[in-house]
Amino acid sequence: MTAAMEKVTGLNYLEYQSLLKPLIDVIPLITFILAPDGRFYLMNRAAYEAIIESGNEPYDYHGKSGGEVFGCIHAHDDPLGCTFGPACNDCELFVLALSALKGKTAAKAPCKFYYQDRSGTKTLSLLISAGPLTILGETYAVVVIEDVSEKEKLEAELLKKMKLEALGTLAGGIAHDFNNSLMAILANIQLALLKLDKGADIKKHLLDSVEMIYNTSNLAKQLLTFSSGGAPVKTFTSITNLIKDNVNFVLQGSKIKCRFIIAPNLRPVEIDPGQISQVINNLVINAMQAMPDGGFINVIAKNVDLNSDGNYRPGRYVMIAIQDYGRGIPKENLPKIFDPFFTTKPEGTGLGLATSYSIIKKHDGYLEVDSHEGAGSLFTIYLPAALNGRTPSDNEDYPCGFPAGDTVKGPRVLVMDDEEILRNLVGEILSGFSYRITAVKDGHEAIKAYRLAKERGAPYAAVIMDDLIPGSMGGQEAIIYLRAIDPDVKAIVAGDSAKNRLLKHYRKYGFRGALLKPYRFDELYGLLHKVIDDNC
Repeated sequence: MTAAMEKVTGLNYLEYQSLLKPLIDVIPLITFILAPDGRFYLMNRAAYEAIIESGNEPYDYHGKSGGEVFGCIHAHDDPLGCTFGPACNDCELFVLALSALKGKTAAKAPCKFYYQDRSGTKTLSLLISAGPLTILGETYAVVVIEDVSEKEKLEAELLKKMKLEALGTLAGGIAHDFNNSLMAILANIQLALLKLDKGADIKKHLLDSVEMIYNTSNLAKQLLTFSSGGAPVKTFTSITNLIKDNVNFVLQGSKIKCRFIIAPNLRPVEIDPGQISQVINNLVINAMQAMPDGGFINVIAKNVDLNSDGNYRPGRYVMIAIQDYGRGIPKENLPKIFDPFFTTKPEGTGLGLATSYSIIKKHDGYLEVDSHEGAGSLFTIYLPAALNGRTPSDNEDYPCGFPAGDTVKGPRVLVMDDEEILRNLVGEILSGFSYRITAVKDGHEAIKAYRLAKERGAPYAAVIMDDLIPGSMGGQEAIIYLRAIDPDVKAIVAGDSAKNRLLKHYRKYGFRGALLKPYRFDELYGLLHKVIDDNC
């Protein structure tokens, strides 16, 4: 377009507008052109219609800023107006438009836009493309906006429906393993009781029970992880453990065996563990369904470097591949397998692969399939390696042994839990490790005890608090008061939900560490030791 315009001479700005208007009107997406000063020069019909629909007035837009025209809440609220407020520097739309005026281009960059219409404040999810346009020797900016808000809502609904489908597939195997675990725990306890009367050693039965409870706890945690969804909440994650845990989780009780081929020292990735778990679960379920008579699947993970060939962004990735030797996918169905609701199974809803594709896309990755009818399928995931940050080591854990108790009493620890049995058990265990324990039932008692100890010159070295106390004050509220008493309070929060934002982002709330119930006492001791020693 620029080359054609440069051939035209003797036109003024209004004549340029009349020439450009028919060209941009055929674009179905919101499109506008900004003058060198960042103000509106021209917009297309789609932009007009979007502004009218929002209840704003588009007809007198010349010389106005984007925020004024589209009803940005910051343009309304800030006394300086649009492009002057502090929020503008964080506005992707503003930054991309400014970059285009400086000669840079951007394609489908994600953006959140907050605007005011007749019904109040709303949020839009947008994809912004922008680039420079030269008119009469000056640089203008062409901006194209795609509204993907409804698409994101649909993807969220697909995510929910897919979970129900997948959970139905998993239910049989999960129930089988839960019953086996409960049977093993019950049998060990009954044998321990019988041997106790005879004075025999029961340690092995107790240790076996602890191990089975821990395995069952891991199964519950996997279910909680599987149920999470929505926008990715990214964190640095041990991808090796995540792959193995989820594959083993899905294959429980099935006739499928897995061969893991995982390279050592996989690059760090920043992901939403719950959502990537869902993808792995979906792909393994897909492999299981392709091999109803049983067999083997291969799960491969390694570091790869992708070069730009038109399909990928060049860079460093971690590749995860799941290969089955089942029925394969007919050639005519391959282009449609990631489409929502496409399925060849009478009992299926066609949501698992569509949702998996959406999740990987939200992680800026790629999901591909290679399949031949009668020869099996290979699904390959590419996740971008993190540019910086630290991934937990696959073998990293808290100390497995406990310190021996001695006659010298150690640091004072305040334990808060509404369950009397739990707080007494935690207190008894930690007392055996030389800690001096005070146990309280809620946040009110914790605040009172902490303040009193500090006033008496015998402060607590650490506090362990349950996140929520039904009908009373839990750790989430109590930490606010404890930090007011002591800004350096060393507090650990414990909770029973992997989806709990407090446990995920405990540092933002002022805690030094977090524990997911049920936890081992070696986990508790290891974290408590690190917190008190200021290593957290």
